[in-house]
Amino acid sequence: MLLEKYFKNHNDTSLEWKLPLVRDKLKFCRCVISNKEVEITPHMIPIDVISSLESTQRKIFMTATLVDDSILATHFDLDKDSISNTITPDIAGDIGDRMILIPQIMNEKIKDSNLKAYYKELSESENVVIIVPSDFRKKYWEDVADLIIETETMHESIENMKTKYIGLVVLVNRYDGIDLPHKACRVLVIDSLPDSRRLIDQITESHLQGSDRAINQKIQKIEQGMGRGVRSNDDYCVIFLMGKSLISHLCKNGAVDKFSSATKAQFELSEKLSEQLRDKELSETDNVVKLFLNRDEGWVRASKSSLASLTYTENSSDNFAISERLAYNEACINQYDNAINILDSAIDSSNRITSGYSKQILAEYINYKDEIKAQTLLISAIGENKNILKPKEGISYERIKNVDGQAKNLQNFLMSKYTMGHNQFIIDIDAVLEDLIFKPETANKFEEAIKQLAQFLGFVGQRPENDYGKGPDNLWSVGNNKYFVIECKNGVTNHIINKHDMNQLNGSIAWFKEKYDHTSSCVPVMIHLGDTCKHGATPLEGCVVVTSEKLKLFTKRIKDFSLAIKEKINQIDEIKKLLIHHNLMSNDIIKHFTKKIRT
Repeated sequence: MLLEKYFKNHNDTSLEWKLPLVRDKLKFCRCVISNKEVEITPHMIPIDVISSLESTQRKIFMTATLVDDSILATHFDLDKDSISNTITPDIAGDIGDRMILIPQIMNEKIKDSNLKAYYKELSESENVVIIVPSDFRKKYWEDVADLIIETETMHESIENMKTKYIGLVVLVNRYDGIDLPHKACRVLVIDSLPDSRRLIDQITESHLQGSDRAINQKIQKIEQGMGRGVRSNDDYCVIFLMGKSLISHLCKNGAVDKFSSATKAQFELSEKLSEQLRDKELSETDNVVKLFLNRDEGWVRASKSSLASLTYTENSSDNFAISERLAYNEACINQYDNAINILDSAIDSSNRITSGYSKQILAEYINYKDEIKAQTLLISAIGENKNILKPKEGISYERIKNVDGQAKNLQNFLMSKYTMGHNQFIIDIDAVLEDLIFKPETANKFEEAIKQLAQFLGFVGQRPENDYGKGPDNLWSVGNNKYFVIECKNGVTNHIINKHDMNQLNGSIAWFKEKYDHTSSCVPVMIHLGDTCKHGATPLEGCVVVTSEKLKLFTKRIKDFSLAIKEKINQIDEIKKLLIHHNLMSNDIIKHFTKKIRT
């Protein structure tokens, strides 16, 4: 029945041009199946099938937001020499004027609701465009939007914006491919971190979580979005960035340095202005925005000066990505040994995340010749990156333990990670809390946030099901051989706990008893909208639930705690007092933020 559902569209004319691209390359494709669709994607774009592009002597690639040159190899099959000898303009500063502001960094007390009201106020005189990552986030703006652009009406809506005032306009996941020049968009808001749209991209993103490659992809999409409102060198636009996850990405791992030289220069100029607005109300920011929109001579002069001497610099290239293209080309003509050697020699072992992922890619090609050897390599790769595909035989489970006590663990974590200042600590914990929402199809983000939250509370966190293929979604070691076994059901839409979900928590209790000896104890915790089981679902003794109301209370207490502790991370006694005061010690968490599951 499942196949019938998808193959009933085999006569759909929209599929006609796509099939020839992959028909002869299905052997070198990945297949991802979700509850909504089946997606078949080749390892690399089979560019040789497009004869007109393959045979052309000269190629022009037009973009201002190329973070990594290796995309020219992976997407267009350019070799290294061609990439290094590309022709670029003499100057890089011939773009429009942009003021880039991040109000939630300038004043950490500013909430999304404050910004929502402010952007609506701005839209009373200018077209304000909000780019959101998903339909879920679109709903946040529905009550103030004058226009939500749908795919069917995209062209007509964009043309209307170019000729007349509309107000507050919402675009969903459109970071490229549209032009909003001049009065079509004088204020542009990038709301939240962009989501991957394709299923394979979502999986790759989870495999590379935290790596430079993943960050590069996000930064490029953010910068592409920022370019929608400025389409020529005489154009100008205010850019607002909002959302805790987006801000956290920008403020660490040298993310800003990955912007193009022009965007980085505009960002740095805006940062100097932002320092003058530190801890100020939005009304103060509005005064500056109005000066910019009214073309204040001082700002225009400073902006032009910051861009005047910029030139294009050579972008970095991902050598393994380039090798992936070469290996794919060899595999397509059945030269598997060549493909394997190319990939093997390109693996960079200096970063465990990317090294593990690269070995998974290598294992895919080895699998064409030797399945046993491929599985052996995959086991090795799992040791470096537990987010990648699991080998057939599984991997040995590694126990976790909290040794130093909650307050001391927390202090060690904060002092090792936030040596450059405590504002980044607030930004990071806000980003984690932002992902703790009840929303379908966000299980991976939610479970990763729960794991990270353990560290911010002085515990040790693990994702057994993700990392080892068995066990609960999350496991927290909270000290004294005590553990929280956590099942996350943030994607549910019903307040009633069904039998399947309850059995899953019961099964995780059995898993814990198998992996940990009699000296260890656990509290079984489910995160769910409601606290009542459906008829026939029977919770084991001691099972508790974090309901939607309790989760809101829990995240609020953590936020309050983070603000109170940020200047006291070198004072162990103060950390302990604040943990107690905010009911964040392990016993207090169960007492104050969970409910007994009812039947």
